Amino acid sequence: MEQIEIIEKTLEVFKKCDVKTFPIDCLKIITGLGIPLYRYSDLPEAKIRKCLQVSNDAFTLQGVIFYNDKFPHKERQRFSLMHEVGHIVLNHEGESFGNEKEADLFASNILAPRSIIWHLHFNSVKDICETFNVSCMAANRILADYKIFPLWEHKNLHKNIRDCFFPYTHTTTKIATEKESDYYDNESDFLKVHRFIVGEEYIYSNTEYFHLHGSVF
Repeated sequence: MEQIEIIEKTLEVFKKCDVKTFPIDCLKIITGLGIPLYRYSDLPEAKIRKCLQVSNDAFTLQGVIFYNDKFPHKERQRFSLMHEVGHIVLNHEGESFGNEKEADLFASNILAPRSIIWHLHFNSVKDICETFNVSCMAANRILADYKIFPLWEHKNLHKNIRDCFFPYTHTTTKIATEKESDYYDNESDFLKVHRFIVGEEYIYSNTEYFHLHGSVF
């Protein structure tokens, strides 16, 4: 499956599960998709031992996700859960290197969409860790991928993903060029306006950044 097809699947999940905030609620997504989910601790002791032999944190068996609710590294477990969701959403059959790579790509992009990283001007592992609640190892890989990610391609898709988290009201303003649309938050007098470039030029207010971190505007 092509990378862009996997990213399209993340948008479908965001919309279906009404995901609007970061860090995303992994359990909400699994429930919203109607995927059966079992905690290790809810299983008989014998089955818990078998589950731990398969995975310390999470795995999928016949469309059902099992996860270790006692697993100490929650950031890693969040990635593992979305990895397992990826297997189901991408209709994987059997085990293969290709399937594992695609599920990793799905998990990486649903946890930390590249268009959101661009929109928020993130350029550090710390920013990605704190905002998306991923491990430092995952954040390093996400940042490395982001730096070479062709965000200007399929810009409508990336804009739609961004709009899931940062909806805005379009105010008609004077068009500076044929390739420029203006988006302003007229009531914000303490934020700077910046450009979000994806082949064409769009202007967004940093209001969304403060909204993400809990400020009222």
